[in-house]
Amino acid sequence: MGLFGLIKDVINLNKEIKNDRKAHDRYVSMSDEEVFALDDKAFYNAVYERIGEQADKANSFDTLNKYQLAYFLDFEFDADAYEGGLCQFLYNTTAEKAENIAYCLKLMSFNEIAELFNSFVDDNNFDFSMLDDEELDFEELSEEYDFDSFDNKFYELYNDKPMHDTLLKFARENYRLLT
Repeated sequence: MGLFGLIKDVINLNKEIKNDRKAHDRYVSMSDEEVFALDDKAFYNAVYERIGEQADKANSFDTLNKYQLAYFLDFEFDADAYEGGLCQFLYNTTAEKAENIAYCLKLMSFNEIAELFNSFVDDNNFDFSMLDDEELDFEELSEEYDFDSFDNKFYELYNDKPMHDTLLKFARENYRLLT
């Protein structure tokens, strides 16, 4: 890729970030009634953004109830693990989030995925504290651990029960628990 291609990619990334920020601002300023009236995709994202805003304001996940925490972390796990596997989730997360993900997965009835995650952690003696290291390198992480066996089983489980469908259904049916 030449310099022009790199500049184009940076401009596109900036546009994407601005659009994400606009969506975030719109979602957190909406009334509950307006959020609930959104189409499923926007609703799914709006619930995540509103929970994240609450945690950001307090600078802590401690202000979230267990359902808010589970929805928020499972949303991130779904996005990262589905798009790029467990390595991507671990690379993009923090030790605190990773330490809580199995609990959150179970709370939303993703029991087999939670067991799979715990097995990966136990089998690899995975140290969550490395996730907070600013020097963590994606390639090194991906080469240090065998993520393929986790990812293959995860995608198999995911195909049987897509996480976003379950999270969306929970949010629609239990919106008050998440606000």
